[in-house]
Amino acid sequence: MFTSLVESTRPTSGELCQKSIEELADRLYKNLKGRRYLIVMDDIWDTKAWDDVKRFFPDDNNGSRIILTTRQSEIAIYANSNSPIHHMSLLSSNASWNLLRKTVFGQEDCPSGSKKIGWKIAHNCKGLPLAIVVIGGLLSKDNKQKDWEQIAEGINSAVSRNVGDQFMEILSLSYNCLPHHLKACFLYMGIFPEDYEIYVSQLIKLWIAEGFIKPVTPKSFEEVADNYLKDLINRSLIQNLQTLSEVTDFKCTEEVFKIMPNLKKLGISYFHNKHTKWSSYEFDSFAYLHHLETLKCLFIKKDYRADKPLPINLAFPQNLKKLTLSGCRISWKKITVVGSLPNLEILKLKHHAFEGSIWEAKEGEFTKLKYLLIYMTSLEHWRANSTHFPQLRHLSLSFCFNLAVIPSEIGDIQTLELVELFECSPSAVASAMVIQEEKQSLGNDRLRVRVKTLGDYYNSDNKTSLKKVHRTLSESTRITFRELESSSDNKKVCQLI
Repeated sequence: MFTSLVESTRPTSGELCQKSIEELADRLYKNLKGRRYLIVMDDIWDTKAWDDVKRFFPDDNNGSRIILTTRQSEIAIYANSNSPIHHMSLLSSNASWNLLRKTVFGQEDCPSGSKKIGWKIAHNCKGLPLAIVVIGGLLSKDNKQKDWEQIAEGINSAVSRNVGDQFMEILSLSYNCLPHHLKACFLYMGIFPEDYEIYVSQLIKLWIAEGFIKPVTPKSFEEVADNYLKDLINRSLIQNLQTLSEVTDFKCTEEVFKIMPNLKKLGISYFHNKHTKWSSYEFDSFAYLHHLETLKCLFIKKDYRADKPLPINLAFPQNLKKLTLSGCRISWKKITVVGSLPNLEILKLKHHAFEGSIWEAKEGEFTKLKYLLIYMTSLEHWRANSTHFPQLRHLSLSFCFNLAVIPSEIGDIQTLELVELFECSPSAVASAMVIQEEKQSLGNDRLRVRVKTLGDYYNSDNKTSLKKVHRTLSESTRITFRELESSSDNKKVCQLI
């Protein structure tokens, strides 16, 4: 939790995972001190949890607020007896039916023969939104009238018990209707602690090791497991999904994203070839993830040279704070779709994410951007001034062999603290040094310029490996994002990515 809070207050470069709880808490306090903030703490179960964190939220009498949600009114009173408590009411019958209908049918109309039994099912959920969505995920897989009637009867028997038993009975009903091959996979998720980030690749390997995945010719075990996970998501059983990382070939449709409305972090890789049909992916549907804050989208060519832009249209949610794009080869003229994001703070453009020789920045874009990474690009001329990136703090350029110079006006950005160059053109390096010298001549010693090459990492331990990496990087048509990051021998080099 502290890691997420610290990341939301200031951009980081990945070092937080090595910090202790005490160090993270101290960093959080310092980041918030003197600032006006709004923090939402969801689903607090006991008073100790509140006691453990409240001292790290400075009270400077500047209008800062903390919103706390809990299922127990005593905890709300304990947190602050002087503040009003808002008691959430249950959904009405009409609202329950509308939620169930949208969960099951999306934008389509409900068949006339299903309305009566559907209304009964919604009514029997007693206004509990989570129960309605869980049952909706179950109904979306069963369109037979008799199956709906059985589910309605099961809910009817469940609601005769107390609230806790009601809810467990409804969840059990949804579990019991799962196909046999999904039950073990679903239960296995219980080994992870609450709020734990489960990487898809890790979860799939564990499922395979446990023997949960059955071979389906001609698909690999990994492909079958990936389909299992998508099926569980479609059934709304992974209800409060907030992080989905390292998933491959994920179809970004409006219907899929509406099943996971609380998603905050998403990482997807697409392995494509010349036969890939991009029209079925609907990448502009990212915009439906209204709570998404972090997105990593990697396009990796499998067996052909992809020098042409991919025929895709991208759109992003307005709340997005961190964005990583790789291999898209979109024209720099279309970067407005990224620059117009009002809350974007961290942008990483890798492996020709944008393609072309000229990037002409526009006023009014990237208004909150603090960190910009451009890694491996054909960019030659970058035209920008201090008004285009008014809050930029850290600029990192890697393998920008063709970039002539860094715009001199970039040095006029008041917030800029660090410019990093790794394996860039001599002229780009020289322009960075000129910017630093000009700032120093004006008495500004805060701006640092850091220049590195592969030779800086050269030593006897990885001599052969680094020569191989250098040779491979010079032949960009033969390298993929995954190949570079997966090499343990080149760990030091990959830390720059």
